[in-house]
Amino acid sequence: MDAATCVEPDDLICWAMPLLWSTNPIEHLNNVLRKRTNVVGIFPNADSAIRLITMLLLEQTEDWLTERAYMSEESMHAIKTQ
Repeated sequence: MDAATCVEPDDLICWAMPLLWSTNPIEHLNNVLRKRTNVVGIFPNADSAIRLITMLLLEQTEDWLTERAYMSEESMHAIKTQ
């Protein structure tokens, strides 16, 4: 008996679907936060750290929603039509 006869048809369905999931955006965000907080060094209080991190998160969200989208609507449409 060869390997092809041991495999159920449902087991192969994952190979037909494109791999879209990635942690790259999260890793990039963590790197940006680490770099910017390292520049400041020591925060005078918790509120100042929260203000900086909130500002960076808002900036990143704006980037993801506008020109620097990780997966644009056009690329998603191209994947769906393949």
